[in-house]
Amino acid sequence: MQIVSWNVNGLNACVKKKGFETVEEMLPDVICCQEIKAKTEPVVIDGYCYYYNPARQEKYSGTLLMSIDEPLEITKGIGNEDFDCEGRVITADMGDFYIVNTYVPNSQRNLERHFSRY
Repeated sequence: MQIVSWNVNGLNACVKKKGFETVEEMLPDVICCQEIKAKTEPVVIDGYCYYYNPARQEKYSGTLLMSIDEPLEITKGIGNEDFDCEGRVITADMGDFYIVNTYVPNSQRNLERHFSRY
């Protein structure tokens, strides 16, 4: 099993610039992308199942999980709307294992923007 994880810093720009050509040649079973910054859901590589979790805010964070085999179940988020609105987590139940695609927020200010809510 081959899994690729990649912070694309803008999915649409990456697709437009043919940034996935090298990944496509690898033929991974699962591709996890972070920081997709996209509301649209383009087909990136033919033959994959696509699971998008975009942020509610335009051009911000978001994750994408692509897999050759269809997962048994997909869960978006962690069950906390304060965090889930940013589209930072997708979990795929693949039967024998789980894949958790996570885009972790910048912690330069010790996550003050998240913990200041509580």
